[in-house]
Amino acid sequence: MSYIENLIKQYIDATGKKDVDINSKKFIQELYKWVNERSKLNSIYLEVLKSMNVDFSDSTSAEIGKGKFDSVVLSRGTTVITPYVEDDLKFLSIGDVIQADFKVDNGNPVLVSSNNDVKPANGFYHFMTHNPYDFKAVENWVKLTYLKDVSITIGIFGKKHDKDFKYKLEFLKRLRDKLTCKYNEGHNIENDNYFFAVSTRYGKEKIKNR
Repeated sequence: MSYIENLIKQYIDATGKKDVDINSKKFIQELYKWVNERSKLNSIYLEVLKSMNVDFSDSTSAEIGKGKFDSVVLSRGTTVITPYVEDDLKFLSIGDVIQADFKVDNGNPVLVSSNNDVKPANGFYHFMTHNPYDFKAVENWVKLTYLKDVSITIGIFGKKHDKDFKYKLEFLKRLRDKLTCKYNEGHNIENDNYFFAVSTRYGKEKIKNR
């Protein structure tokens, strides 16, 4: 799916709306308002990461799979790896953006270009994302923690009344329970908003199965 299609799906999942006309002026206005409201939560989510001592602004960190409307780290020193650049020069000028699809191939982080060239994601040792479009693919990130010096940070945030809140929280718990290394957890409930994250950024030592 395209970037906009992913945002639309997340909006529908969160609101529970059905039989919507995505081309109508009303829907476009509602979507824009929703995206804008979510972007205002970015700074609070980053504070949760800071409370977990997750350094997301160093050169070895990369935010994965987000775009100009939902990235939380552009202009903060962190690289964004995403296929959703879509020739947006304003997006490119904001921060360091690598236009590629990020995947875990046989337990290794790789970048897949638009013409399907595959190369290792060299130089990055911390991969982070939030509110993923593809939960199954992100669950596969657990395999990255088997690699020495590679860490992951996964987060979710939104409104407590969102229709997909329970699903997203269960996903994060399921991912956490698959980890076989030390990890940090962070959360914040502020007004009607929720913020949760799991990170192995500073807990890479292996431990016995939980």
